[in-house]
Amino acid sequence: MLDALVQQTGDGVLMVDPQGRPQLLNPAAREQFGVTESEGAQLLMRPEAWLGLETNKPIERRQRPLERALRGEVVRGISWGVRHATGQQRVLTGTASPLRRADGSLGGAVLITRDETERMRAGGLPPAVLSRTDTTRAAYWTPAQLVAHHTVNGCN
Repeated sequence: MLDALVQQTGDGVLMVDPQGRPQLLNPAAREQFGVTESEGAQLLMRPEAWLGLETNKPIERRQRPLERALRGEVVRGISWGVRHATGQQRVLTGTASPLRRADGSLGGAVLITRDETERMRAGGLPPAVLSRTDTTRAAYWTPAQLVAHHTVNGCN
């Protein structure tokens, strides 16, 4: 059931091993980032997948959410832009967390993403304004909350 949840949720789920190599990229994440399953392995290296909202320039690799989580940091409510190969630009928000093994060692990291593009358009908010608000932090779930919500409520 957990695999079905991850594959069918509308939120993107990206999981990497301790070296930052993608281990899981669910269908929602592939759609949000504009990549195919086979292109997913290169996602973390693509500068157009991690654009600063105010600058529209690539975010330094060490400042990207999964990189920060691999250093042990929990990153909540971060927003960034993604430019698809088609030229379409999306705005994502996400929460990244380190994944720990039973012995406490780092097992990798997970990033849960949500596409905020349509919500921003409907509200007339430019990307820079959204990135400076706390609305994503207040509205965004931790990975555990996401799993619990979908498990209890039978969402897909």
